[in-house]
Amino acid sequence: FASLTWEKDFSETTKMLSNAWASSYTRYSSRQRGGGFGTLPTGPQAQSATIEDQKFFTLGLESRLRHDYELWGGTHTVAGGFQFYHTESPREDRRGHTADARGGTLRSDSDREVTYLPFFVENRFHWGAFSITPGVRFENIWQGVKENRNVEKTAAGIPLADEEEHNFVPLVGLGTEYELAPKVQIYGNVAQSYRPKVYTQAVPTGGTMLIPQDLEESQAWQYEVGFRGKPVSWASWDVSAFLMDFDNQIGDVVLPGGRFSTLANVGRAQHKGVEAALELDLIGLADTTQRRPASSGKETVPAEKTLVDRFGSLRLHGNVTLLQAEFVSGPLDGFTPRYAPDYQLRTGLTYDWRNRFKLALLGTFVGDSFADDRNTAERRVPAYMVWDLTMEAKVYKDSVSVHAGINNLFSEDYYARVTNTGIDPGYARNYYAGFSLKF
Repeated sequence: FASLTWEKDFSETTKMLSNAWASSYTRYSSRQRGGGFGTLPTGPQAQSATIEDQKFFTLGLESRLRHDYELWGGTHTVAGGFQFYHTESPREDRRGHTADARGGTLRSDSDREVTYLPFFVENRFHWGAFSITPGVRFENIWQGVKENRNVEKTAAGIPLADEEEHNFVPLVGLGTEYELAPKVQIYGNVAQSYRPKVYTQAVPTGGTMLIPQDLEESQAWQYEVGFRGKPVSWASWDVSAFLMDFDNQIGDVVLPGGRFSTLANVGRAQHKGVEAALELDLIGLADTTQRRPASSGKETVPAEKTLVDRFGSLRLHGNVTLLQAEFVSGPLDGFTPRYAPDYQLRTGLTYDWRNRFKLALLGTFVGDSFADDRNTAERRVPAYMVWDLTMEAKVYKDSVSVHAGINNLFSEDYYARVTNTGIDPGYARNYYAGFSLKF
């Protein structure tokens, strides 16, 4: 993965930010066959394997322009931009002839591509303590899937797919904010969103999945009200309540007899809850006990001699989401949508020395959920806890920095996803390292 950023200040009031990136990514997996979902492999099929090999080649460009201006007694900001994103993703599925095979006979081969071209514009109207920001976004997405080979479909007499689809969807949003005190605000947002069909939903590769001609993209409205602030340098908070109202959710429906399943718009779902975040700089808090006001007759401790300046910052932070999600209409009325845990908690400690060296221990706690909308017992995802350790250091001024980390520090045995073929285990302890250049 490589990216390049260009910032341009045309004036004090007009600025541009552009990003370009390219990436190459391979997802390879193999799985022993035999037995079916949730059971140990047995029988003759257990002496073979299913191998998937997917590649993703991506190019992207995003550019944003903002301009500040005076009007009607206030200082306002208009911003606009676009994104171009193109991915080509060939996929091959093979049948291995041993349980631990890493290659085998080609059974399906498809070419897939996506081109994404959204535009947006928004304007922040700002008068004193009050601001309001309307915005609009125009989504453009082209998807194409061409099957070159599919043994399972050919045997069932199903034609190979060669399909293209274009979606144009305008979306609107509105945000408001009122400053109750310096650096303390209340805010509210409402926004519209949508989710198009993805590759596997537009054209399934298996011979036992059907797609209705009237399958529609999912649409949603999000509502949020909140209270946030950073009145002192060592503390900040953000508390909000939200409602996400999804319509035309796409889900799996098994037909009578169980041989075929079909994708369908399964109904309306609502996600509502509370999100809260808090950050405390423990060393900055200790600094407040050393400073004395001028009225005490004693000098205030000079800023350059504070504990933060000498030892850096130690920030304790946490973010929790409490969620209640439920289908409220349609064939799944009363069920819980997939991957909607009752709680998610992210917390940790970050040490920062003069913005030149950072070390963070971060924990993620996720409640149990289901991997299907019908909440079947074998699709339950148990609660899990994962810790990550990250480091970043500037080694030459602000131009050269290095970073490294350990994901799943304690090598927790967990999984967060279940598919029709079974459990996808989470990664055991793994490592990464890299560097960045600024010029």
